[in-house]
Amino acid sequence: MISRKRGVSAIIRAKNEAHIIGRCLDLIYPVFDEIIVVDNNSADQTQKVVLDIEKTHSKGKIKLHTYPFDLSRIGPENAATDDKSIHSFVYFSNWALKHASYAYLFKWDADMLLHPDSATDLRLYLDSLSPYWPIWGSFKLQTIYVSDDGVYAPEDDVNCETHLAPNRSDVFFAKNGYFELLTKNCLAKHKTFDCFRIYEHKDLRRDEFAHWSTDHFVTERKRREADYFARIKGKKGIEGIRQLSSECRSEIGLE
Repeated sequence: MISRKRGVSAIIRAKNEAHIIGRCLDLIYPVFDEIIVVDNNSADQTQKVVLDIEKTHSKGKIKLHTYPFDLSRIGPENAATDDKSIHSFVYFSNWALKHASYAYLFKWDADMLLHPDSATDLRLYLDSLSPYWPIWGSFKLQTIYVSDDGVYAPEDDVNCETHLAPNRSDVFFAKNGYFELLTKNCLAKHKTFDCFRIYEHKDLRRDEFAHWSTDHFVTERKRREADYFARIKGKKGIEGIRQLSSECRSEIGLE
């Protein structure tokens, strides 16, 4: 199955994201043709925030779905769970993809914040995509760490991963060690984008690793993230780590 309906569906998988998902949605609302939010048993006000945002904009872009099954935590627990199990993060992610109706998918996380300066350019690029000539897009994201003392943006904590993919049955999530990875069994031109200002938000006042079943991280990215968490939270070895300006914090809703 291949969707030829011109446009892009954002896919957001959420659990207990009430503290950030409202700002996330406000920033991307003008960019995507459809925003699919799949909530997994949030114990906070995530679903209410999502519905309130849609009510505010009143354009019918946001579709909220509930996935009612408990998921294995990321790490050894999820790695040991069969991909076809309703408790697998892979199964959950592929279930989310099935709700998209446009020709392209954009995996957007609830903690991703798009700078308003990039909204128009990103929208223009997405509008240019052809349903008949598939693009596989990787995007670079700057990780930011929010504490009571400021918002830190380490220059070496910029990560690149696949977010944009054609919406077709041979594009899906597959298990990749501890993680799930967007995978394709089709030809598509690969592009990497570093021209859009997208931030991955980490709040040091919350337990950002609650969905993990281990504190032994096997990838350099997660080890670096855990290191910055410890350093910034403990206020040790943070000299020289770049901070976002108050203007930028205000523009992405962190003031």
